[in-house]
Amino acid sequence: MSVALRGGRGVASWRRASVLAAVAAAALAGAAPAARAEDPTLTLTGVRPTYLVGDVIEIEGVVTGGVPDHFHWYAKCPADGIYQPTGGSGAVWRRTATSALDGCQIMAVAHFDGGHDGGATSEPVALHVTEPPPTQEEPPPPAVGPVPSPSPVSPAPTPSPTPLPSQVAAPAPSAGTALATAAPPETTTATRTLGPAWWTPSRGWRRVGGTGRRAARPWRTARRGATLTALDVRARVVRLVAVTGRRQGRLRIRFAGRTRVVSLRRVGRPRQRTVDALVLPAARSGTLRITALGGGTVTIAGARVRQ
Repeated sequence: MSVALRGGRGVASWRRASVLAAVAAAALAGAAPAARAEDPTLTLTGVRPTYLVGDVIEIEGVVTGGVPDHFHWYAKCPADGIYQPTGGSGAVWRRTATSALDGCQIMAVAHFDGGHDGGATSEPVALHVTEPPPTQEEPPPPAVGPVPSPSPVSPAPTPSPTPLPSQVAAPAPSAGTALATAAPPETTTATRTLGPAWWTPSRGWRRVGGTGRRAARPWRTARRGATLTALDVRARVVRLVAVTGRRQGRLRIRFAGRTRVVSLRRVGRPRQRTVDALVLPAARSGTLRITALGGGTVTIAGARVRQ
């Protein structure tokens, strides 16, 4: 009502206020924040439809939209009914196929920035493991050739007198028989390499070296008490693949109730080598642990085990 009394000047003021309001709304719309980038996703690849008992199962986690710091792997088998951690913090989950893994579901969680909150979770994948089919030996093919003619019947020979037992000489063993008797049975040994992806690290370990595949980079720590753990190991001889040098420290290795302290300090420049760790009287199964004891840096590229 007051605008109508003031005439044209009131109408102009009202129009000016409308224009300023439109300009402010446009400025706020232009300053709106950009859309947030999509969250990282984790996909499991390399799963085959069916495995035979004894095959090697390798499942790799591929992350899109981020660079993970480490992984956690879980399995839910028919006997358990819930997801259980399987060990391992690398991008590759590797196991030997057994009948116990038939029907198990495998999933992984990728973590970022060294933490355990949040992360990218994969969809589970199912494993199908069957027994190998029995092998059947094919009969040899029939011989092809002319039919032999019957041989003429010869007269029965005149029986010779039976010699006395004292006159019968024992047959001499052939060279092949003597060699087969003296030679001990051969034993076969299998050497298995546990690369960096096999190990589950405690706090203090980190991946180092190179620009290649992350799962193949060695572990390094300078923290006393930091431990690497490998599950389901069967071995009689354990050798470590580690870096030795003047600034390298000591470690303790534990397996199957045996413990040994190994020093990685050597004269000369640092280099990777195979170091003898444990020798057992027979092959054992269990958990293999490597613990840094201080005194320098400990760099582990893996272990080589032999049954």
